[in-house]
Amino acid sequence: EVAVSDPNNVVDEFFTVNVGELRAQGVEVTANLNPSDALKFSFSYGYTDTDITEAGDDEVLAAVFPEHTASAYFSYELPSSLTLGGGLRFIDERGINGAFDSYSVADMSASWKRRAPSPARLGVRYLARLAPPCSR
Repeated sequence: EVAVSDPNNVVDEFFTVNVGELRAQGVEVTANLNPSDALKFSFSYGYTDTDITEAGDDEVLAAVFPEHTASAYFSYELPSSLTLGGGLRFIDERGINGAFDSYSVADMSASWKRRAPSPARLGVRYLARLAPPCSR
C-alpha cells in the first residue's frame, strides 16, 4: 500500500493513511575509483519505474519517487591526516507532471584522523541547493 498524507490532519500533524497499491522496480549502479591511496571517487546512478496498480478509495495521484537519481563524490587525504571531500546529488522531478521539481545539492566534508580510538569528523551536508524550490 501507499502512504499518503491523512486528509483529516490538523496543521503541523504528520499522520499518514495507507491507500492503493504501488509497484516499484529499478536499478542502481555504483562505481568507486581510487586512483591513489589519498584520492577517491564515487559515482552512482539510480533508475526507478513506479506504477500505481490500484488507486483505492482516496485516489493516489502519483508516486513521489524520482525516476532518476545520481551522485558524484570525491575525497582527498592530505599528508597531515586531514581529509577533504565533496560532491553533488541530483534528484529528478516527481509527481504528476513534475509537481515536485528536480534539484541538485552540493555537499562537503572534512575529517581528521587522530591516533585515539575514533577519528574526529566534521561534515556539512546540504551545503547548497542548486535549483529553485518547488514552483509548481
